[in-house]
Amino acid sequence: MDPNSPALAPPDGVESNFDNPSNGNTLVVSVLSVSLTISSLFLIIRGLAKGVYVKRFQIEDFVIIPAYVFFVAFSVYIYRIAATTGFFVHAWDIRFGDLAGFYHNFFYVTNFYLATMIFLKSAILLEWIRLFVPGKTRNAFFWTCHVVAVLNALYYTANIIVENVSCKPKAYWWDKSLTGHCLNGTVLALTSATVNLAFDIIILILPQKVIWTLNMSKMRRLGVSVVFVIGLLAVVLAALRVSSSVTYIMEADYTYNLAPQALLQTAEMTAGILVFTIPATPKLMANVMKKATSSVEKLISSRRGSSTGGTGSGRFSGRKKSHTSLEQPVEEQGLVDFGRLKSPESKDSLPNGHVNIANPSHVDDAMNAEGGVLPATHLTAAQSFVTDNRDENRKRQHPWIEQSQGV
Repeated sequence: MDPNSPALAPPDGVESNFDNPSNGNTLVVSVLSVSLTISSLFLIIRGLAKGVYVKRFQIEDFVIIPAYVFFVAFSVYIYRIAATTGFFVHAWDIRFGDLAGFYHNFFYVTNFYLATMIFLKSAILLEWIRLFVPGKTRNAFFWTCHVVAVLNALYYTANIIVENVSCKPKAYWWDKSLTGHCLNGTVLALTSATVNLAFDIIILILPQKVIWTLNMSKMRRLGVSVVFVIGLLAVVLAALRVSSSVTYIMEADYTYNLAPQALLQTAEMTAGILVFTIPATPKLMANVMKKATSSVEKLISSRRGSSTGGTGSGRFSGRKKSHTSLEQPVEEQGLVDFGRLKSPESKDSLPNGHVNIANPSHVDDAMNAEGGVLPATHLTAAQSFVTDNRDENRKRQHPWIEQSQGV
């Protein structure tokens, strides 16, 4: 065929638009970006919960890693399709020469989706075993989960192999300008979607009897209900993919009908990641809320303390309750007014009844006048310290004021 001709003859009355065809790129890119962000966020939350609070990782925590890597690889090729031929673009708006690029990208999308399902569903089943099988118990639930996990891995591995050997030569899968042949790809697509739906239903139903017979709190039951709803959503998405596969088989506009497949695959993988990660999130959320509540309480307490402490300056503002006398004028307390102290030599500069503790002779005179004891109204802790140690302190000249002001 001519590389510049439309990949599919347009319907009557419709002209091909190669340069600016209508498309659904915005929808697909938005759904993929949101799905990738949500999946990454919940995987990080689970990793923090297991690493920081539980401080232990199980085998399923390592199995989910390749699932996420393949999901990211899947996303890369979805973005590549959106940047080239586009999504929800009719085949008659795509040149035949551009068709090979579209199918080549979709070849990798298909393979990475299948690889994701190998590890994602295996991780979910291993999580079910750890949650619902106590200790070293080997009951029917334990063995059923293992059997389903093995069958799931074998089926998707076989599906990948078939996808890669179904065409001779292999490049004929995406480049129809070559001479070759392929197995019936439409039948493979329908079979894959049907088996995928069956596995989703089994994984959803498998733990229900165990879950609802457990003695759990209302909050735990609510968490289980959320997981159940998301699992049910995954089943609905898988069923829609079966319906989409039927449409893909029945209609020749393959480029347009593959777009819903990509959307449903994206949503299905995201739902699977949420089913896997949500059971581990309550512990982290509870700890985060506890720490946040504690921080808020401390902040409120500190502000209350600050407001009750008043606007007093310096070190005395937090000591008002134990030193209430500091709020009163010095004259009413009988304390020395340090602001009125002059030099050690000047005792006449003080008002009557005040003692210049900076002048030892002034202290002696006052004590002699009072029979050897200063009145209590003239003493502070600093004054008594000075009086008790006057023999030693007389050898100095001026440190008295500094020591008194430091109290």
